[in-house]
Amino acid sequence: MRAILWLGREPTYIRNDVVIKGLKECGIELVICADTSPNIIVRFVKSFLAYIRAVQQPHDFVWVGFFGHPLVWLAKRFTRKKVLLDMWLSAYETMVHARKSIKDKTLGATFFKWLDAHAVRSCDAAIFPSQGEMNYFIHKLHHPKEKMRLVLIGVNTDQFIPTPKKPSKKVVVEFHGTFLTVSSVETIVRAAKELEKNNQIEFWLIGTGQTFDADVSLAKELGLKNVQFLGRKPYREIPGLLNQSDISLGIFGSGEKANRILPTKMYEAMALAKPSITARSDGVLELLKEEKSVLLVAPYDAKDLAAKIEFLAKNPAKRKKIGEAAHDVFLEKATPKKIGEQIIKIVKE
Repeated sequence: MRAILWLGREPTYIRNDVVIKGLKECGIELVICADTSPNIIVRFVKSFLAYIRAVQQPHDFVWVGFFGHPLVWLAKRFTRKKVLLDMWLSAYETMVHARKSIKDKTLGATFFKWLDAHAVRSCDAAIFPSQGEMNYFIHKLHHPKEKMRLVLIGVNTDQFIPTPKKPSKKVVVEFHGTFLTVSSVETIVRAAKELEKNNQIEFWLIGTGQTFDADVSLAKELGLKNVQFLGRKPYREIPGLLNQSDISLGIFGSGEKANRILPTKMYEAMALAKPSITARSDGVLELLKEEKSVLLVAPYDAKDLAAKIEFLAKNPAKRKKIGEAAHDVFLEKATPKKIGEQIIKIVKE
């Protein structure tokens, strides 16, 4: 089979990287139409021209990668083959509710709601990373479910390779990602305060974002010595840092979006057989089982989080068991090859 990938982001973007690797591992010949120019107009023109050239040649399907909402109708106009859109998220929800860049019931909000609907109408299959995301489009945005399909997030197994942790007396608890309200790094900081008398436990907080300054200030205010803010790290360094940790933390906020997803950072921990603790959500429970392959806490509950961390810190056998169970789920459902197989199955429907 031969596929054309028209990508709205660079090929090395995490989602695109996994899809490319997965399809290649399934024996699919790929023609990648993408550009990395900093100027969005230049990027669009170059990738569009590459796509026009590509569709002149034999191909079996088209994959429009994230952010493909504005591209998919054009993609469909130039091919008679099946066009799959990596929907990933709602542009309306992202701009209005997540980023709060636009107020609801304004012209801008109406445009992004239309863009979501137009994207679904234009493709042959709209791809979502979780059942919860599909349900949002079906029940909140009132889109027909017939075109909607599930393809999990996954991670690149060439980058995320499990390696033994160096001998250490410390139990390292890590968080990596963007410091957002939904991440609630504040909850992690307050859990660290609960555990400050336990000299065995050390926190690594990796990343930056909108709450970073407030979280650092809170840690200073609480006089914490067991927390290291490591700042933003290149993505290529994340697997190494994760491999040197013992416990991985997910997100601890709440809200509609948070309840629908299994964060990418948790797929990364699963790939390395690290046990995760995160806020209880429908998105997590779609894939993992409480107490078996993940530990769950109430959103924003620092005391609950501290108790779960201390439990795992004292029980290395339990850490290993939970991490391995999560890794088994990853191998069964979320390796790049499994992602590729999910896509091919949709193409063949």
